[in-house]
Amino acid sequence: MNILIKPIKEISLFAARNTTGGTMPGELSAGTYLEKTTIYPADALHPAAVTVAAFKPTSGSQDEFGVKTSLLDGALTGSLSYFKIAQQNYPVPNSDYYTLIAQGNAAAANLLPNPIYLNLAAKGWEFESTYSFNRNLTILGNFTSMKERQPVTDVRVRAVPDRAYAIYLDYRFTEGALKGFGANLGLDYKSDVAGTSATGYTTTKPITGGVGFVPNQPTFMVAGRTVVDFGLSYRLPSWTIRLMVFNVLDKDYILAAGSRTSAIVGDPRNIRGSITYKF
Repeated sequence: MNILIKPIKEISLFAARNTTGGTMPGELSAGTYLEKTTIYPADALHPAAVTVAAFKPTSGSQDEFGVKTSLLDGALTGSLSYFKIAQQNYPVPNSDYYTLIAQGNAAAANLLPNPIYLNLAAKGWEFESTYSFNRNLTILGNFTSMKERQPVTDVRVRAVPDRAYAIYLDYRFTEGALKGFGANLGLDYKSDVAGTSATGYTTTKPITGGVGFVPNQPTFMVAGRTVVDFGLSYRLPSWTIRLMVFNVLDKDYILAAGSRTSAIVGDPRNIRGSITYKF
């Protein structure tokens, strides 16, 4: 369901609610944390018993509302929205599985469910804007502040930051001796993220003294990072020459991590160039 209201020409108010999942067959995914499984005993054709996992439906809902605007004859655009998302049986990689695989213990790894299925709740704000200051300078930016957690334990989910933003500036010379030249600068920020997805509790019985159950927590965190890119360009009617310097400050950071034994390092400073000709 979607609602759009324009009280004035420059302002649009919107609200939306969407639900997904729980139907056959598109929103079903094979699960291992299951309500029901079927085990076929060993026979002449199958020396070992076979466990067949039933389908586990994934479902969810999203509520969102906000405002969009276009001012200064379209030179300034922006949107601000609030969202709330609930997900059930959402599949995520099992970090313990990949840790055992990296250690060469495939037998123990195969006894673990992979992926694991989580119930998740997320809410937060998003803002994005574009401003063409004049025909030379354009600025683009976005900012997200959100909280995604497992609803009962309030435990973080792997690889999901609480805050992120990006800013991009592009300047083009349109007259004078530098006509045709351009420069751009981009900043990409992401706050720290959990390195693993943790489920369950530290004990099988509640801890006395009013403590109760204590949820398991991610075993490590990946630090936040800001990456800066810079580029130069030169445009002619048929030719365009570009030079890009990615991670210009040569920032050391972890791009992604699936477990303690599986981490991808972000690219160091690197330079790329291109030449384009239009016939």
